[in-house]
Amino acid sequence: MAENYPQLAVRIVTDLAGWKEWGLADAVAMIVDAPPAKLDRADLRQLRAYLRAAEAQVPSEDLDAGSGSGTLVIILGLVVLALVAVDLGYMKRRPGI
Repeated sequence: MAENYPQLAVRIVTDLAGWKEWGLADAVAMIVDAPPAKLDRADLRQLRAYLRAAEAQVPSEDLDAGSGSGTLVIILGLVVLALVAVDLGYMKRRPGI
């Protein structure tokens, strides 16, 4: 389909990228290497973005999980700091310490 209707490739790669399906990267690369006149620069950019994502093959869930785990570490660190501050304040109030 990509060979016969390259202008449809733009619509197809949007769905494929959403589904994390990179199997048509070779066919898309052929379109990008020899673009038909009907494709404008915006279409080519979208096709190239699909190729970059296929090359990286990093699912967005992994990226989201990574940023979420970083946020979790920061939150846990802040909780620990708050507990240490509360404990230090408690120690100052105790007589004989």
